[in-house]
Amino acid sequence: MLLAAGLLTTLAAGAAAADKVRTRAWAHPGFGRLVFDWPAPVTFKAEIGEQKLVITFARPLETDLSRVDRYLGAYVRKGASTLAGNTVTLPLIGDFTLTSRSSGNTVVVDIKPSSGAVAPKSAAVDDGKQAPPKAGAKPPSPAAGGGPPVPVRVGEHSGFTRVVFDWTGDVRYRVDRQGAQVNIEFDRSNAVAIAPLARRLPARVTAVEASVAGGKSRVSLGIAADARLRHFRSGTKVVLDVLGKPGEAPPKEAPKVTVAQQADSTSPRRLTPAAKQGKAATAPKVSVEADKGTQGEKKGAKDGKAAGEDLKEQLVAAADGRKRKGKVKDLTLHFEQGAAGITRLRFESKTPVPFAVFQRAGHLWAVLDERFRVDMQEVPETAQGSVFLAEQVANPRATAFRFRLRPGLGPAVSRQGADWIVDLTPEAGGPATPIELRPQPAAEDGPHVFLSVLNVGSVVRIKDPEVGDEIQTVPIMAAGSGVDRRRDFVEFRLQPTAQGVAILAWADDVEVKTLRNGIAITTKAGMVISGVPSAQEKSAEEEEETAEETSDAADEETEEAQLFKYSEWLIDTKVPVRRMKRELQYQVSVTPAGQRNTPRWRLAKYFFARGLAAEALGVLSVIGEHAPRVAEGKDFKALRGAARYQLRQLEAAQDDLLDGKLDGDREVALWRGALLTELQEFERAHDQFSFAGQAVTRFPPKIQTQFRLRAAKAALRADDLQMANEQLVALAAQELGLEVAAEVDLVRGEGFEIVGEEEQALDTFETVIAAEFRPSRARAIFNQANMMLKRGDIDSTEAIDRFERLRFAWRGDNFEVGLLKRLGELYLQEGDYRNALTAMRSTVTNFPELRESRALTQQMNDIFRLLYLDGEADELEPVAALALYYDFRELTPVGKVGDEMIRKLSDRLVAVDLLDRASQLLEHQVKFRLKGPERARVGATLAVINLTNRKPQKALDVLTMSRWKLLPRNTATKRRHLRARALADLDRTREALEALINDRSREANLIRSDVYWHAEDWPRLVRAIQALLGERWKEEMPLTEDEIQWLLRMSVAMMLADDLQGIAQVRQRYQPKIVDTPHAESFEVLTSSIDPTSIEFRKAASAVAQIGTLEAFLERYRESMPESGTTTGPKITGG
Repeated sequence: MLLAAGLLTTLAAGAAAADKVRTRAWAHPGFGRLVFDWPAPVTFKAEIGEQKLVITFARPLETDLSRVDRYLGAYVRKGASTLAGNTVTLPLIGDFTLTSRSSGNTVVVDIKPSSGAVAPKSAAVDDGKQAPPKAGAKPPSPAAGGGPPVPVRVGEHSGFTRVVFDWTGDVRYRVDRQGAQVNIEFDRSNAVAIAPLARRLPARVTAVEASVAGGKSRVSLGIAADARLRHFRSGTKVVLDVLGKPGEAPPKEAPKVTVAQQADSTSPRRLTPAAKQGKAATAPKVSVEADKGTQGEKKGAKDGKAAGEDLKEQLVAAADGRKRKGKVKDLTLHFEQGAAGITRLRFESKTPVPFAVFQRAGHLWAVLDERFRVDMQEVPETAQGSVFLAEQVANPRATAFRFRLRPGLGPAVSRQGADWIVDLTPEAGGPATPIELRPQPAAEDGPHVFLSVLNVGSVVRIKDPEVGDEIQTVPIMAAGSGVDRRRDFVEFRLQPTAQGVAILAWADDVEVKTLRNGIAITTKAGMVISGVPSAQEKSAEEEEETAEETSDAADEETEEAQLFKYSEWLIDTKVPVRRMKRELQYQVSVTPAGQRNTPRWRLAKYFFARGLAAEALGVLSVIGEHAPRVAEGKDFKALRGAARYQLRQLEAAQDDLLDGKLDGDREVALWRGALLTELQEFERAHDQFSFAGQAVTRFPPKIQTQFRLRAAKAALRADDLQMANEQLVALAAQELGLEVAAEVDLVRGEGFEIVGEEEQALDTFETVIAAEFRPSRARAIFNQANMMLKRGDIDSTEAIDRFERLRFAWRGDNFEVGLLKRLGELYLQEGDYRNALTAMRSTVTNFPELRESRALTQQMNDIFRLLYLDGEADELEPVAALALYYDFRELTPVGKVGDEMIRKLSDRLVAVDLLDRASQLLEHQVKFRLKGPERARVGATLAVINLTNRKPQKALDVLTMSRWKLLPRNTATKRRHLRARALADLDRTREALEALINDRSREANLIRSDVYWHAEDWPRLVRAIQALLGERWKEEMPLTEDEIQWLLRMSVAMMLADDLQGIAQVRQRYQPKIVDTPHAESFEVLTSSIDPTSIEFRKAASAVAQIGTLEAFLERYRESMPESGTTTGPKITGG
């Protein structure tokens, strides 16, 4: 069972000579931490000297320092840490300072950069297992730059791929785009650690390269030429998003990328897709300069519009005569301590400007209606308990900031002179002066919503980097004037604000107009709003109006209002479920037809609170059918999304729970976190659980357990051990059933494995296995086997056997995906390609929608290329290689690469005389895959195989089927020779000779010699062979076997033609060259004055007759035919 002390608690036993001490290490933002867990309090001394951290304890200790290398590689030289008695020595890689303290039995030592140094990134973990980068990627040498390397993180999201450069201090950067290449230049010389990115290129990124030169670090990314870009800062991090078209799924396969050399070695090299090298890029060049005060945002085409839209927006801003003429003004952001220790944000400027402040998606936004040059301080330690992140968000017209606050804080806005003040307090509950809202459905200029307020600024559009959408804000000069609560309309939402107005547009044509006395919001197509309806109107719309009033009641409250009110929804827990169900259904039945959605809503919530998700979803479906607008409300989407999640309808649950209308709700964040955990998007899930904070306590214990369990899983995989431990400790305090306890123990075991406590992990997995709860048991066996394989306790064969048995233990979810993926990896390591591909294909077939399936599809294609293009299949038996090909022939790539695979496999089959199999392989290629000249070339190869297999008619048929008008001269000639050879073998002598008219080539004479032999046309046969031999009798080089056979044939023909003079001449010329060969006796018989009717002559002639010229002809053909894709000589008609 779960230890109450949590995940990281371990038992330490004392020893006579030394204390057993557990050493923990981790990198945090701005510092590295060492923790020594002693069994009893101990005094110590820690100091840095000669770039070494030396910690001396009062007692000797035994400890494992491996975590220091693993987690503090940005601070401590790897592999150099030592332990001697009571002293731990850690060689450092830079200039650092330290702080240390003890707390009970724990000693804590923090390593920090010295003044002026750049702090290493907290997440920089070097596990020493860096795989080689893919082709096209060139990781920089660590020695190439100054300071610790900069980690790179990648996330693949719906519609875009995010690349995050984890700088730990402010850095100027520049983005320069040229077609399909993006160059990012940083004004620091730290090397960028692109190895993890290069190891697995994400969707929409085709290549990556990094370099350091001239004191600057550069990264080049290859992307699609039509991809869009956005980039911004998030604190000290630099974020680059590569966006696809709206709604586009990530590409399944990135094009191969090569690096084109450039003469200038100091600038980033250009990354060019291999298929398009040498072709000028057509996309416009984009260059952006960004620093602390100004951050540009450039992107390419969006929704069919040119990239010049951003430039247009800036020109509009420059033309705004109210504020944007003249010199850019300065603004300073101060973090101050106000009364009662509250944190105060002061925006200091010389002249007052309109201001807007609001909260969204866990962030506080502040927008000033002026573009300032910003002096932005680091968040001081005194404010770090309230403000976790502070960043400026790029905007061409205004100055925008984003802050992540501690949960429970809100803004209170005031102004002192020209300075705007934002106090972060628990009591802040909205604007001091709510803005009056007036729907005007019958206005002369069309229906609109009017907000009555004076001294408004201009409309500022800001892009939310967290959500990815756009917010239209209107800053206001009057301090404390804002929107007191959220208002949802069909076309847009008014966000609650502490200052100013913030609008989220849901329709494309929403227009926000600033007037002298307020703000008007409308649409080009006309808004759907209403005033007070008449009795007749209310009767006509009664169904939808009453449903909306009921469903959206909570929308009238503040953002922190409780959304899932289980105790209220249960009505009366003492009443049995069947009885309460009948009563609520009766209320629906007796309610007038136009008003039934109100009791239906009550029934749906009751079902959900009782855990009857399917029943709740059924009632919600009926409500949505009768009132479609209700189905777009926040309450409805939240409840339906939660019900869908509980029914494992994960894709449908995403449509509801991830809707932007639910942003900022902490209860919804819990459901989102649980959903994203099931989808294995652990980083996003962790963010949602972190934002939710203590909202979990609002839920019943059973639901709390599920949330905490998934929060612990997400935290472990996001390397947040503290959060994982907190959730497990909370779970330990709850009464858990056996099945839930098994799930909790499974997470504990995974936690022990992550922190390196392997024995405790294995013991915990064994406990889960013994619990006999099938889902957890299967996962525990999987984790246990993987650990034992890693430790060497079992070999791959045993691991495969265990995993194969698990395939039937639990199926149908992400566990099966992970299991099949691992099986594929192990089979691949063992060289068992058939079983590896079978496991991978099972995953792709059964789970096509998963991201892992896209990656596995690419891996299967790579394996197939390795087998049939790179020659790995040559290690298999030919028949096995062919069977494997046929079983997975769908992996054959289209185009030349796939054709080359088939050709190589066919050649191997021919080599082992599997001619029929080779013929079938190429026949499919000729019939269905190829066209034009390539079809003609492969058709000729197939004809050679058929001729070799003594099937001249099939050879003739395939030559006819694969004809093409314009072919390279060499190919056309060879095809004509093959046609003549096939006709000759079919005894179509006249047609064969006609195909060779005016052709005096060696191949043509070979075919003629066979034709004349079979036709017993001895004089012409003699002339054909004389043309083949030429004056070989004069040359010193010995005759080849083929030439000897021709010579013997010619001798037989001369004797049968009674050409005694010719025989004498042949004997005189060639006897010296044949006397020492095995054929000397036959030559002697055939060229002596012997009667052609004698037994000796007939015997020798019969032996010669058995020898054909087909093999020699085909061999010469194979040697002379061009490879795929090559051409020889000019093109001619025919073939």
